[in-house]
Amino acid sequence: MESRNQIAENLGIDPSVIASRGVLEQIIGGRVDPVEILLKWQLSLLEL
Repeated sequence: MESRNQIAENLGIDPSVIASRGVLEQIIGGRVDPVEILLKWQLSLLEL
């Protein structure tokens, strides 16, 4: 989440615009594939 927060700070937006904490926890926990839950621009920003 630190990476997401840094990206958001650089863009001047709220981190939840990129991905919510809940979504990131699902990805990190292996409960969902990032490609199934995030849009292409989100995947690109998060380098997933």
